[in-house]
Amino acid sequence: MRLRILIVRAVLGVLFAFLLARFFFPAMGRLTVLIIAALLVFFAYLLESIHQRRD
Repeated sequence: MRLRILIVRAVLGVLFAFLLARFFFPAMGRLTVLIIAALLVFFAYLLESIHQRRD
């Protein structure tokens, strides 16, 4: 179950990172898009852990 969530977040992270990079920085390379995607997934897990601690 957790692996499925990771896969969905990773796919959505890559998709949104690609869209953000192409919209704001059209000359950005693939490596930078992957770094942005990794940051998006990291922050998704970080915010989830903060939210669970609050409950």
